[in-house]
Amino acid sequence: MARDFGQKTLLLEGDFKRPVLTRYLKTELQAGLVDLLVNQPAARSSLVPFADIVIPFADDNLAVLPAVRRVRNSSGLLNSQQMRDLLAVLRTQYDYILIDAAPVLPLSDMAIFEEVVDGVVLVVRAEKTPRAAVSDAVQTLAAGKLAGFVLNDVRQPVLLPYYRYSYEAA
Repeated sequence: MARDFGQKTLLLEGDFKRPVLTRYLKTELQAGLVDLLVNQPAARSSLVPFADIVIPFADDNLAVLPAVRRVRNSSGLLNSQQMRDLLAVLRTQYDYILIDAAPVLPLSDMAIFEEVVDGVVLVVRAEKTPRAAVSDAVQTLAAGKLAGFVLNDVRQPVLLPYYRYSYEAA
């Protein structure tokens, strides 16, 4: 969305129990989304200056807001007025906000996000995620919120020789 369509896009780390985005991005931050929510009063104006915890990317259309540190009561923090205020501010600054959330099951965090997101994309690991878990997750989501699926870790099938093209010099 950011690169191909030029849309201002934010990836927000919403898994406060197992934050991993800074590790994937191989960067270290002293503070992150959790610190912003814990240390700020519930006033929109105070949430605007957070440039030091947002990681911008080269094309300026993509940014990442990592959680950085863990918190035990993630539901309380996700359901806070500070989080609602922050999302309201971010909606004015970005065309798309993608929230990397904790698994739908068994945590209650997803129920909180469902109230504030336009849609949910369910990520399913091929050959690992049980069908019953996918079915339960779909049943758990509010009607109309499921926007689609991403199937990851798919093994590429071995192609038979007659599916391959070969070019020979004439």
